[in-house]
Amino acid sequence: MSMERAIKAGGRRAGGFTLVELWFATAISVIVLTVVVSFSVYMSRSFAALGNYLDMERNSQRTMDMLTRDVRQAWGLAACDATRIVLKADTNGSQIIYQYSPENQTLSRLGEGTAQILLRDCRSLSFSNYQRNPIPGTFNQFPVATGPSEAKMVSVTWVCARHLTGQNTNSDSVQTAKIVMRKKQ
Repeated sequence: MSMERAIKAGGRRAGGFTLVELWFATAISVIVLTVVVSFSVYMSRSFAALGNYLDMERNSQRTMDMLTRDVRQAWGLAACDATRIVLKADTNGSQIIYQYSPENQTLSRLGEGTAQILLRDCRSLSFSNYQRNPIPGTFNQFPVATGPSEAKMVSVTWVCARHLTGQNTNSDSVQTAKIVMRKKQ
């Protein structure tokens, strides 16, 4: 049977798409593909931001643990300013230095013959030293008046942030602590 006879006999036409059907199917495919690609890009950026945040948080926690251990075990404070503290590590005169570099945005630890960078992408950091006794009626302590040798507590605050594909993301890590020295001079 020829094609013409099949169309006339059944009243139907032969298989295939019309041009309108083809355009309609293509438009739907493009829309679905656009949605899938947009969702994939969004999810990959979200996972990258989450990975940045977790990495910074892990580094911040490790650094805070190390700083807390060193301050608590220190015999005193040799020097302190907003970007640097020098801890008396023992009674023999050895020191541990924590130094913040605003230009490099890093916090380094120098001591025991080694130097290591503890934090990168550190946007701001500040050290302060205090006496141990609290101000009555508050949770604050008295600042040291005569010098770091009287300090019994160190306060530190830092903010780390990273760029993700050329933009600042919400992957910020903020740490703050007041650490009391436990050893007597």
